[in-house]
Amino acid sequence: MIQVVVSRAPWVGKQLLASSTRVLLIGLVLLIAVGWRLEPKLFLTSQNLSVFSSAASVPMFIAIAAAVALLAGVVDLSVGSMAGFGAAVFANCIGHGLGQFASAGVALACALGVGAFNASACVFFGANPLVVTLGSLIGLQGLTLIVLNNTSEEAFLPGLYNFTNETWAGVPALLLLVFLLGVMTAVLLAVTRWGRHIRAAGGDQAASNRAGIPVGKLQFCLFVLTAVFACIGGILYVGQDGAAQTTLGVGLELQIYAPILLGGYSLTRGGVGSIMGAVTGVVVLEVVSNLLDLRSINPYWQYIITGAVILAAVYADVLRGGERYE
Repeated sequence: MIQVVVSRAPWVGKQLLASSTRVLLIGLVLLIAVGWRLEPKLFLTSQNLSVFSSAASVPMFIAIAAAVALLAGVVDLSVGSMAGFGAAVFANCIGHGLGQFASAGVALACALGVGAFNASACVFFGANPLVVTLGSLIGLQGLTLIVLNNTSEEAFLPGLYNFTNETWAGVPALLLLVFLLGVMTAVLLAVTRWGRHIRAAGGDQAASNRAGIPVGKLQFCLFVLTAVFACIGGILYVGQDGAAQTTLGVGLELQIYAPILLGGYSLTRGGVGSIMGAVTGVVVLEVVSNLLDLRSINPYWQYIITGAVILAAVYADVLRGGERYE
C-alpha cells in the first residue's frame, strides 16, 4: 500500500499543478484568512482594501498584455522601465504646457518606437528577447533620469486623478475595469482564431509557420502591444500619484512576471498558461505585500518572497513536465 501511494505521488502532484489558477485561488483564500487572523482590525477594512486595490490595478493591467505576449513566446523585461519612461515623458510634456491628450500621444509614440525596436531585433534579426529587452530596460531607466532631470515631475490632472482613484461600491473602479479586461481577454484567447494562433505560435513556431500562421508578424505586434500597455500603466501611475518619480517602474518587471509564472506560464516556451492565473497571481503577491506593510515588516522581504515565487514556479514547471508539458 505504501509503495502504491509513493508511486502515485508524482502523478497527483502533476495533476494538482496542472491547474495553477485553482492552486492560486486556494492560496489566496488561505492568505486572506491569515491576514484577517493577524490584523483583524486593519486587513479587511474598506480603507486597506482600497489601498490594496489601487496598488494591484496597474501591475494587473500590464500583466494582462505581458501574459498574452508570453503565450506567443514573447518576453519583454523592459515593461517596468517602459512604464517609468512613459510616465516621465507624459509628466514632462504636461509640465511644458502640452495638453493631457497630446502628452499621452507623445508618450504612446515613444512606446511604439521602443516596442518596434525590440520586435525588430528579435523577430527580424533573431536576437534573444531576454538580452534585447534587458538592454532596453537599462537604456529606458537612463532616459527616464534624463527626462526628469534626476528629480520628480508634478503633473496633477483632476480628470485623470478622479478616474484612477474613483470607487464603485467601495472598490476602485480601475481595478474592476482591469479585471473585466482580464476576463474578456481570457474569453477571446479561448474562443477566437486570434487566440488559437497566439497559443500555436508559442507552442511550436515551425509548425505554426507551416500552417500559415504569420508568427513573425504576430510576435512583432505583441512586442508593441506590451510596450504600449506598459506606457499606459505609467500614465495611470501619474494619475494616481499626481507626479512622475525617477523610481517609478523600477522592479516592476518582477511584479509583472513573477505572478505570471506563478499562474502557470514559462519563460522558456509559450503556448501554456492562463490569463486568469496571471491575474490571480498579481492579487496573491499584492496581498503578501500588503500583509508585510500592515505587520511593519522590512519591505525588502518582498524581494526575497518574489524570488522564491519565481523559483517555485520554475520547479512547478519541471514537475509538470517542462518542455513536454502541454
